[in-house]
Formats: sequence, C-alpha cells, structure tokens
Amino acid sequence: SFSQVDDYLACPLKYRLRHVVGVPTPPHHALVFGNAIHQAVAGANARRVQGRPLDRDLLEETLAAHWAGEGFLSQEHEAARFEAGKAALGRFADRVEQADDHIVAVEQPFSVQLGQDRVRGRYDVVRDTPMGLVITDYKSGDVRDPARARQRARDSLQLQLYALAWEAEHGQRPAAVELHFLEGDVVGQVAPTQRKLDGAAAKVERAAAGIRAGDFEATPGYPACDWCPYRRICPAAACAAGLHCGGCLAENARSRSSWWPWPSRPGSRPRSCSPWSRPSVTPWRSSSVPSFSGPRPR
Repeated sequence: SFSQVDDYLACPLKYRLRHVVGVPTPPHHALVFGNAIHQAVAGANARRVQGRPLDRDLLEETLAAHWAGEGFLSQEHEAARFEAGKAALGRFADRVEQADDHIVAVEQPFSVQLGQDRVRGRYDVVRDTPMGLVITDYKSGDVRDPARARQRARDSLQLQLYALAWEAEHGQRPAAVELHFLEGDVVGQVAPTQRKLDGAAAKVERAAAGIRAGDFEATPGYPACDWCPYRRICPAAACAAGLHCGGCLAENARSRSSWWPWPSRPGSRPRSCSPWSRPSVTPWRSSSVPSFSGPRPR
C-alpha cells in the first residue's frame, strides 16, 4: 500500500516497527480530526452517487458520530477543532453545490500489479469532469496557499500511485489528480506525467526490494525524526538530534578511538547507531546531556 511504501522510504526502521512488529502509537488529535471529516465527506459523496441531494445537517451528524475525544490537548482544544471541522464541511458543501461533475466512484479499492509487486489502495473519489476523469484525495490539513497545494500535489507519491493504478486497471491515464485540502478549502491539481509515474514505479520497486531483503536500517534525520511516533523508543533518533546513543559509544569503545559527542554534520552516525544492527546495545542515558526532540542548536 502507499502507506507501507511511504513509511519504508521515510525510514526502514519505522516501517519495521509499524508494519512488522506492530508497535502501537498513541492517539493524536490530527488523526481523530482527519478520520471524522473524511467519513463525513465520503458519506456525502456516496449520497451523490445515488442521486440524492447534499444534506448539510447529515454532514455534521456524521462528523459527530465518528468523532473520538482522545489525543486533544484540552477540552477547549477539542471543541475548537470540532468547530473547525464543521466549518470545513460547510465550505466543502459550497463547492459541491457549484460543481459541474459526475461522481464515478467513492472509496473504490484497487489492486494492481506493478512489475513483480502488487499495489493495493483505495481512491477517495473519482469524478467525471469537463476536462476528463479526475482522481481526488482529501486532506484535512490547513493549506491555504494555492501554489503550495499544487506543489504538494505535484510531489505526492500517493497521487502518482493512484494514476498508475487507474491506468493499469482501465487502460487510460486520468486527466488530472488532485489534493483537496478541506480545512483550507484549497485544491492542488496536476496532470500526471510519464516522468512522475516512472519515478513512482521506481520508488515502489526500491521499497519492495528493501523489505524482501530485510533491510531495516534506520535513516535518522531532520525533520523526519521529529514527526516520527517512534522517536522516543528509537536510539537512532538521538543521533539525528545531534546527541549520542549506546551504539555510538559501543562502536568507539571497540575501536578505542577518541570520542566526541557531536556528529560532524546533522544526521551523521556510525552504522552501529541502528538499534537493529546490534540488538544487544541499549540506548545510553545521561543526565549531563539535555533531552529535546529537535536538532541540536548551532
């Protein structure tokens, strides 16, 4: 799936922890918000496929039905995010009422063969528009700049995989793929190009080859480690922050070389920093070294 490919390319160790070991992650308010608003939009699109009119009250009811009060910073924070979700759905309804399109598919799963790999996923919505078929992926993020939205769409591996899958299934490429940022009410739309699709296929092949080979070496760096839900249990994340872990000390103790606590550049580390390359090494802790999640101040 896209999430598996994306996780592996971001960090093979993150892929192992999430998809092989199955380490659970704590709830986060962004996921609660995103899931609830996504369910409301999917329900509205399903009604449109059936020829039924958009129901704004039903949008809010669906949002409330799929809302989970966990992961928020406070009750005030949760209430503010719920109101933001209602406002985003109102703007979505305004767009739908003005749209000149016909919905072809909603939450339609796909499974296609790309080379020796099978890729599975689900289209949020496929629309028949005056310009042709358009595949849309909804995002709950608050992107308000159209130029940034287009750049996000241009760089989106997820959209590129959708275009590849549609072409493999139906024999024709979609006219466009787009990211619809619901909270910011901005759409970033691009036409898929052969160069982008070839690059996406190569990324799938690279990720699949690494997974088959069992290569789960961590690739710490900024800002990936700051956003990783496993950063608190990953010794390699310390090296990305400019600190030193048990792997660093063990490697230098074995070589009896002089030791200096800071890497020569952000993200530099010996291979022993991977917690899986040397499973007997445990993370080093010291009260003399400050603990923070970001990169070391310069």
